[in-house]
Amino acid sequence: MNRSSAAGAFVLCVLPRLIVLWLAPASEQTFYWHYSSSLLEHGTLGLPGAPDTVVEPLYPAFLAAARRLTGDRLSAVLALQILVAGAGGVFLHGLTRSLTGSTRAAWLATLLYAFDPYLVRQSVGLMEVVVLTALLIATAWSERRDTAAGPVLAGVFAGAAVLTRFSVAPVAGALPLLLARRSWKQAALAAAAILLVVTPWSIRNQRIDGSVAPSRIGINLAVSLSDAAEQLLPIHNNDRLVPLLGAQTDRELLSSALAFARANPWRTIKMKLRNLVHVFNPRLLPYDYEPQSARLREQNGRYWIEGGIPRSRAAQGMHGLWRTMILVLAIVGLATRGLRWDDGVLWAVVLTITAVCTVFFPTTRLTTPMVFALMVFAGLPFGADGRRGVDAHSPQ
Repeated sequence: MNRSSAAGAFVLCVLPRLIVLWLAPASEQTFYWHYSSSLLEHGTLGLPGAPDTVVEPLYPAFLAAARRLTGDRLSAVLALQILVAGAGGVFLHGLTRSLTGSTRAAWLATLLYAFDPYLVRQSVGLMEVVVLTALLIATAWSERRDTAAGPVLAGVFAGAAVLTRFSVAPVAGALPLLLARRSWKQAALAAAAILLVVTPWSIRNQRIDGSVAPSRIGINLAVSLSDAAEQLLPIHNNDRLVPLLGAQTDRELLSSALAFARANPWRTIKMKLRNLVHVFNPRLLPYDYEPQSARLREQNGRYWIEGGIPRSRAAQGMHGLWRTMILVLAIVGLATRGLRWDDGVLWAVVLTITAVCTVFFPTTRLTTPMVFALMVFAGLPFGADGRRGVDAHSPQ
């Protein structure tokens, strides 16, 4: 990919996000913002100022660094996040060009990314989606570089993705295996880079509470396995079910969730199959916006959410049409291309996120980081040379 193409892709991805930043920036702080405040004020990842293992460190650290650099101005912090999104668009353009051999396919994938309604909106929000998506794209792009730096970069980006969202750890685990088909040396370099990035955080967690992963796996599984979950998820906000859990520890909640699954195997299977279908639901999930003030209500075994705000038809329609278009084009593109080893990282991302959202629960926020892979496949029907991949040795 030459400099003019990279610059064009960057500008194309940044402009719509800057417009949204000007018109409607983030209006509410999130738990990530509060964790970044803890880093700035106490030098500690935890609330309120005491270390914990609930969230991954990279996105709070990104926010803390951005706040320090910009004098704690929210609009400037979001502008830096938009630059990260723009870099993701550049990597996506190069990745698609490398995988498909088609300039037209690369530009279509870039257009789909640049104007994706949810990704554009999240670029001016305070959640991890934009950074995680950019890191996964960068991982897939780096894996294509058959140079000494390629596997190291891929390992660093994959490790950073794990530090942003631990659920993508299987992608990092698959990376050395995919590189091993080329060279064991490349596989070893990627594995070493991943371990160097991730291990310090795991050691830190183990020293705090004996865990190597975020201490919310039990919470998330318990929320997704209950009578209320069966009735409300995934079309309602799972956070509203948290009060049902009481004051149990994460390990206790994990045990109770597994006990529910053992006692109700067929109900559990049915709930997980429903989750699987919703992973590819083009509508915004959850269907309603349910703020902190919304409450779970129950009467005679029937549960409902009080205080939810229905999403506008315009938002649902725009998002639904865009994601449906991507999914249909991706299916057509895959039918044209078939399965290839070159696409291994893309499939690792799609399968990992699909599995995690099936086991726990799908939301648009959790499924979006895999959509870039569908965007790559979506460009294939529009590339005259889309059946030919570009060899990783050739300059782009």
